[in-house]
Amino acid sequence: MKKVFLLQLLIFISVGIFSQNASVFQKNGRYCLKDGNNKTIVKPEYDRIFLFVDECFLTFRDGKVGLVTDKGRTVAEPVFDKIDGFEEGCYKVTQNGKCGLIGRSGKTLLPMEYENLNKLTNYLYIVDKGEKKGLITKFGDEIIPVKYENIEMFSDVLILLKDSKSIK
Repeated sequence: MKKVFLLQLLIFISVGIFSQNASVFQKNGRYCLKDGNNKTIVKPEYDRIFLFVDECFLTFRDGKVGLVTDKGRTVAEPVFDKIDGFEEGCYKVTQNGKCGLIGRSGKTLLPMEYENLNKLTNYLYIVDKGEKKGLITKFGDEIIPVKYENIEMFSDVLILLKDSKSIK
């Protein structure tokens, strides 16, 4: 009796978990998301949809990429050229050759004005703007102005700065 109850409990839990997840379907040449009950939660308006990270899906339309959650909430419309992985509450996005960060809610954390963003710590990024580098937080607070030719991590606590004036 105890084994039957445990088996029923496991089946119930499994069905509950899987019925919550979204799946990708194709309808009339367009892609959509349906929940575990086969209810459409994202309309068939995308060229492609792929499972990404953090319960999100990449959505593609007209060569651009966006994000939706597995519940059907749009995080970002497909306006970006590239979206990179989810870390510490944000996604690195690229649009027209410029990088920025958006949060899980879709809110812009860093505007797309940098040629590159390199994560240094959970909250710090070395940014490239033109031929200069700086250090900013993921919320846009400038720690080191974007005016140096190079910024490198020398040890866990030391950052080496170089500009043309200090090099002889």
